[in-house]
Amino acid sequence: MTLAISELGSPIQHGGNLAMARALFPHAPEPWIDLSTGINPHSYPHTPIPGNVFARLPEPSSLERLRAAAAEAYRAPSPAHIVAGPGTQILLPIIAGLVGATGTAAILSPTYAEHARAATMAGFKVLETDDLGDLATSSLAVIVNPN
Repeated sequence: MTLAISELGSPIQHGGNLAMARALFPHAPEPWIDLSTGINPHSYPHTPIPGNVFARLPEPSSLERLRAAAAEAYRAPSPAHIVAGPGTQILLPIIAGLVGATGTAAILSPTYAEHARAATMAGFKVLETDDLGDLATSSLAVIVNPN
């Protein structure tokens, strides 16, 4: 399934636009704290990354090692069940499109709003729910961790 940019609709507002937030809520206390993970100044704990890894594209063998490690960590049946991407945003419409847009996409909420948008764009009827039972009867179940 291929969509033109014009078919995606209006973008969903995410964190990071503190000027807009301040304009909407001028009497809110300062400082503002933006908890968007993509721009959070306090990154997740990680080991130091060697500078030379940014000087070349990853080798196919590196991707296979990554997929094997993820399959083991997430108990997937095999690395073939793992998709790697440069963040989830690019993968959301692809995943929703792969399933086949029939029926309902039940999304365990609250979560990142782009899941519902991607499912809607793929043609699903979207049900945002906090009831795990709704997931069992849906065509597509979306459970995100964390969030």
